[in-house]
Amino acid sequence: MQLLQTLLDLDQSEEAKELISSTPDIEETHPDAMAAWIIAQVHYHEYCENYDKARDFTWQAHEIAPHLKAVQIMWGRYGSDED
Repeated sequence: MQLLQTLLDLDQSEEAKELISSTPDIEETHPDAMAAWIIAQVHYHEYCENYDKARDFTWQAHEIAPHLKAVQIMWGRYGSDED
């Protein structure tokens, strides 16, 4: 997750995209860890100005771990944005 944020901070969006696509689907992990990974992807989609995907990922994270501060922050941006 921090690697993804570092790549975005360095304006290396292609490398960030590759990191997301090369990360295998996680089948079993702690729900908080999964939500944190999803929120990292929200940041990527915001960076790419793909706000629909950012909203979708935020909703996924909120379903998993609504108590996490990072999820709550993103929920404040996208949670009431129902289409």
